[in-house]
Amino acid sequence: MAPVGELAKAALANEWTSPDSSATVLLAVAIDVLTPACLEWEPETIREQLKAQLGVTVAQREMDRFLALRAALVSDMAYQNVLVFHHTMNALNGSRIIFSAWDPVDLDELTWGLYELMLNDKPESDEDWASRFSADVRRYVGVIANDGRYAPGSLPAVVRAVADFGPEVSGAAEFADDPMIYGDAHGRSVDEAVDANNYANARLKATLHALQTLPLANRSPAWPPPGDEAPANAVP
Repeated sequence: MAPVGELAKAALANEWTSPDSSATVLLAVAIDVLTPACLEWEPETIREQLKAQLGVTVAQREMDRFLALRAALVSDMAYQNVLVFHHTMNALNGSRIIFSAWDPVDLDELTWGLYELMLNDKPESDEDWASRFSADVRRYVGVIANDGRYAPGSLPAVVRAVADFGPEVSGAAEFADDPMIYGDAHGRSVDEAVDANNYANARLKATLHALQTLPLANRSPAWPPPGDEAPANAVP
């Protein structure tokens, strides 16, 4: 790590103690401070080195967030295994990974979790994106986004490209002829999609702001991009 001033060190350390820091920012700080070799280190080694370099005591919540993203970059388990995918979505949204407990993932968390995976490993197309996921994971995404079946066009694009709602259940659409009931379902679907998009966009904006302003010692000459270009370049 290149020597940094105390204020710069404090700014980097703060990201590793904040519940609002995205896994992307934690990953960037870790690589900047510890070198890319940290992608292969044991969690305790990372804790010890961050303590030595930044004086920060890393909580399990932040470590889970970092490890979830790191694992998704070096393995396809988050895309292929439903349980791993579930815990990855939770961790990327700031929840502890507790394998003995079931913490439901909602549409907001699903949307940001998928965006963050895409942000760090951008697909070439919607087809490339969807092909990363197993049939079981795609079906699970469809279960989380189930209300979206009443207004599929309103679902966040990153979810819509992956979700499999399964076969049409006999009688499930009978109320489509009832304007009041169907209108309620459609309106709820649209509102939930808007909330999910707003949540993910706010987290994306905060992530890009942190990456642009943190005193990182090692940057690509092309980074940061102009502020008005970053979101479009980061997430299609």
